[in-house]
Amino acid sequence: MNNKIIRNNGIFFKGLDVDIFILGTNKYGLSLALWLIERNYKFKGFINDYVDGIEFEGYKIYKSIENFSNSHIINCIIEGRIIDAEYNINSLKPKSHNHYFDFQKKFYINTNLLKN
Repeated sequence: MNNKIIRNNGIFFKGLDVDIFILGTNKYGLSLALWLIERNYKFKGFINDYVDGIEFEGYKIYKSIENFSNSHIINCIIEGRIIDAEYNINSLKPKSHNHYFDFQKKFYINTNLLKN
């Protein structure tokens, strides 16, 4: 049943042939990253200026100084600083962006990672 939902909503990604970055290193972002990778989308890594590490759960962390103009950014900042995160995304000037909740609304995302 979930595959049918994804096929019916395939237009969601139509024409999105760019690298995809996730803003926020948290379990929401990780569950979405795994979902993207399973479907062969061009997930590139996470964006986070507030951590010192270079990886999150094995995926590269990028800083805001990178060029995101030809990319899609997904806001996975859920708790607390949602508005600040949106301002940050706008300042990065990506080709397009959306929010984690857009995926929860349109697609089935395995949230088993959130049950820790």
